[in-house]
Amino acid sequence: MNTTELTQLIETLDEGVLNILLDGKALLLVDDITLVNGDTNAPNVFVAPGQFSANDARQLRQELVDKAGQLLEDYYRVHPLTRHGFDAQAGLLVQQFGHAAFAAVEGHWPQRTLFVEQGTVIAEDQASPRHRYGVYCELPKSMDADAASSTLEKWLANGEAYEQYLGANVCRYNC
Repeated sequence: MNTTELTQLIETLDEGVLNILLDGKALLLVDDITLVNGDTNAPNVFVAPGQFSANDARQLRQELVDKAGQLLEDYYRVHPLTRHGFDAQAGLLVQQFGHAAFAAVEGHWPQRTLFVEQGTVIAEDQASPRHRYGVYCELPKSMDADAASSTLEKWLANGEAYEQYLGANVCRYNC
C-alpha cells in the first residue's frame, strides 16, 4: 500500500468506523489492503485511540489523510507485509515485467529483484545498488521459458517468495 492508496482508503471509511476509533477502539490494517476497527492489543494496530487530537469523525479523517505518509512509514518500520499483501503486489510486478525478469539460475542474477519499501513491493533493476539483496526465484538448472515460468509461479504460490522476504528482513522486524 502506498500513500495514495491509504488516503483513498481513509476517505472512504464510514464515519461509524471513525467514531468507534474516537470511542477507544483501534484501527487495524488487515492484509495490507483494508482498515477495520479492532482491539488495541491486536498485532496489526495501524492507528491507536488517542493518537490524534480530533473531536469528531470529520476532523479525524482529515488528520489521518494529512498524516497518511507518516502512518505508513511508522507502521511498516515494525510490521512486515502480510503474505497476502506481499503476494498480491509481487504478482502484479511479475505480470508487468514478465516471469523471466525475476528468475535466474544459481550463481547468476535476474533482471530484477523484489524489494519492499514502506509497505510497497518494488522491482529493483540491475542498476540499483541494492538489486543483489532483493528476493528472486533461483532456478535449480537452466530451463526453457515455460518451465522457468512454472517454477516462478510455484515459488510465489507456495510462499517461498514471502519466506525469502521475511528472511531477508528478519533482523529488521525482530531485533
